[in-house]
Amino acid sequence: MASTIRVDTLQDSGGNNLLVSNGSGSLTTNNIGKGKIGQVVVSSTTSNISTSSTSLTASGFTASITPSATTSKVLVSIAGGKGTDGGAGRVDAHIYSQTGGGGYSDLFKFIDDNNQNGSTFGQTYSGADLHTTNTTSQVDYQVYLKVNAGTVFINNDSQLTITLMEILA
Repeated sequence: MASTIRVDTLQDSGGNNLLVSNGSGSLTTNNIGKGKIGQVVVSSTTSNISTSSTSLTASGFTASITPSATTSKVLVSIAGGKGTDGGAGRVDAHIYSQTGGGGYSDLFKFIDDNNQNGSTFGQTYSGADLHTTNTTSQVDYQVYLKVNAGTVFINNDSQLTITLMEILA
């Protein structure tokens, strides 16, 4: 014998709607899981990341996440590193993103024209952005960098980490 329970709305003890049905099988949730962390991805490297390029160039250091819902956002953060340069260089470093392999675009800058004098300066870096992805396809994040002159290293004998946190909406 099978039993069926039919309701339009499921409420908590305070009278707040938790689930609402439109009668055709579609459910609307209210505050269930919103703002919670869905998943966390951490990508770290101890490899030297350098450039002599005067235009923003892919570094090869990446992290990827596949959001569980199109309404999710991804908190992208980068931290660590230790910079050096072989001359008086100014370095810019950015995080770029791409969705479903569709090509990278600039998301945010985390190093802005840091002027150096040709020595190990030991500076660490950090930056973050809340990225609205609107997808359930894989989203890739990559460090891009450029220098005005010489060669700059942003991860010399150190560790640089990208952390991706899916924020459920």
